[in-house]
Amino acid sequence: MSKRKWGFVLCLLMLLAGCKDSPTQHHTRVIAIDHVVDLTHTLTADFPFIPVKQLTYPFELIPMATLEDNGVAANSWRIHEHLGTHIDAPNRLH
Repeated sequence: MSKRKWGFVLCLLMLLAGCKDSPTQHHTRVIAIDHVVDLTHTLTADFPFIPVKQLTYPFELIPMATLEDNGVAANSWRIHEHLGTHIDAPNRLH
């Protein structure tokens, strides 16, 4: 048997050895609604983004279909990863 096949068999055996046949434990955790803070921000063309010349751009919502014409409403989003906010913003200032 080639080294490659032995490696595959070894990896498969290691994977199977780590599997346990144990009952699934279900944990229930209740979160009170008064502890939830909605941080949702509506995406619009005015949403902040990091301006990099010829690379970044504002959010754009492009209609693809309407209920009247297509029986379904659908949009495309033109977006990039540095649009909006970061939860670790203070770390990004250094």
